Amino acid sequence: MAPIVEFVDVSKTYPVRGDAGSFDALSNISLAIEDGSISAIIGGSGAGKSTLVRMINALERPTGGKVLVEGVDITTLSAKEIRKLRNRIGMVFQQFNLLSSRTVYGNIAFALEAAGIDKARHRDRIAELLHFVGLAEKAWSYPSQLSGGQKQRVGIARALAANPRILLADEATSALDPQTTNDVLRLLQKVNAEFGITVVVITHEMDVVRKIADRVAVLEDGRLIEEGSVYDIFAAPQAELTAGFVATAMHNRPSAEDTALLADAHPGRLIAVGVGEGLRFGAALTDALRAADGVGFEIVYGGVSALGGRSVGNLTLALTGPDSRVDDVIARLREHTTVEELAR
Repeated sequence: MAPIVEFVDVSKTYPVRGDAGSFDALSNISLAIEDGSISAIIGGSGAGKSTLVRMINALERPTGGKVLVEGVDITTLSAKEIRKLRNRIGMVFQQFNLLSSRTVYGNIAFALEAAGIDKARHRDRIAELLHFVGLAEKAWSYPSQLSGGQKQRVGIARALAANPRILLADEATSALDPQTTNDVLRLLQKVNAEFGITVVVITHEMDVVRKIADRVAVLEDGRLIEEGSVYDIFAAPQAELTAGFVATAMHNRPSAEDTALLADAHPGRLIAVGVGEGLRFGAALTDALRAADGVGFEIVYGGVSALGGRSVGNLTLALTGPDSRVDDVIARLREHTTVEELAR
């Protein structure tokens, strides 16, 4: 798939009030988002993820670099061309941003009006969208009469009104309970699958990334520190921040406190071993133990999950036996998978 959005060496600097200095919100970011994908941008508060994504529809302008949408450098577009661009980009917000004085029907109609769509087409289009998001019976309800999940469904319907090529979801589930979050994520997947719309998800929750995304980019302090397929990032995160995010979603590696408890409860050396597609953990462990006679093992922590139809996870083993032979087992395992020694 070709990129539908591309950031080329993008930077964003804001002046600091009352000071001669400035603040770098984004620094030299280059990133491609593939057409038809579900791509996630994750980072902590202040990482710059919302600033970056709002450049896609020119709500933010870069201080340096280029932002290409469908191959066009949007930093060169006129105000009229920007308005046309925004008709091709829908956006869903954390706090829904619905008009309280309008019904569900009226909120979607407002988006159609803004896009310049003939009023004669409104009724059929709104009915189609409400059926798609599962709210056909709520057309004449007001936002105050809806649950949080229903409000977000209206937000998604409104964002789809003008048949966009791209849908931006900025922390779209962070105000929702877990079950409603799953429902909204499934709806975003449906948007992608049925309409071929590229979905860009901004989040601070790695569990959202795990459930919905194809690729993920990790931001820290305005810099891109890691990017790749969701499977690769979960299976072998390279940056410390990324590993921390993965741990919050997978729960298959012991915390420092858990490691101390495990070390007290289990004699020997504790190692964390990667498990997943292409990692010959089972065969490698069997071969290593056979070659290093006198070493025993016990699985004391961990788990394996399915991610996009592929397995990924981590197991913590307690290895017992002479140090030299345990060293040999660890060395043999490292030939086939990732190994981290936790305690000895």
